[in-house]
Amino acid sequence: MSSTIRQTRRSATGEIRRPRIRPNLCATLSVALLAFAAPTAAQACKVSTAGESQPFAGRGDTSQYVLMPDTTFDTGTSGWSVKHASVTAKLPSLAFNSSTDPNALQISPGGSATSPPVCISSATPTFRFFSLGTSELTRLNVQLLWNDGFGVPHVTRVGSVSGGGSWQASSALPLGTALPLRRPGSTLSIRIRFQPVGTSPWAIDKIYIDPYSKGAKRQLVS
Repeated sequence: MSSTIRQTRRSATGEIRRPRIRPNLCATLSVALLAFAAPTAAQACKVSTAGESQPFAGRGDTSQYVLMPDTTFDTGTSGWSVKHASVTAKLPSLAFNSSTDPNALQISPGGSATSPPVCISSATPTFRFFSLGTSELTRLNVQLLWNDGFGVPHVTRVGSVSGGGSWQASSALPLGTALPLRRPGSTLSIRIRFQPVGTSPWAIDKIYIDPYSKGAKRQLVS
């Protein structure tokens, strides 16, 4: 018969003796709770709001955007993870954006391109980019890659773009609104992955992040 069972027997006075929680067990539980909470703080990063512009004003979107670093490909694929993808200048220019911008990242069928990490929050709800799909029968899938507070990797699909044979500005795709950033001021480091579907190549250029919630008071994440 175990010591616990013996302790729960009634005493001579009729009192039920309850098992005692050992001090070392309390200490173990406290350490476990701290370990549970610690990974969340490790995800903190700083959201950049520098260099705002209105790159989509000509298309009716007058929101301010911030250009994501290393997405002009002036220095090649620095910071990017690419498969069957490379920087090319042999493409029609982005005439409606910048006729002097010759570089773009071309992704072959079966390939992919994953951006450098960028810090986001609930105050960076969406992003847009420029793309060129050479065929109307192809599309470009877009995903967010991120790790939760315990380091577990996740992939969140946020949309796709259809080809059309010319450069186009994507619609506003979910960013902070697609991820578990419910607490005010919470941040997360993510990467954006582009994957062509079909037998034709795609090209991408310039990713812009909307730094403020639509219609909301301007917010800065420190």
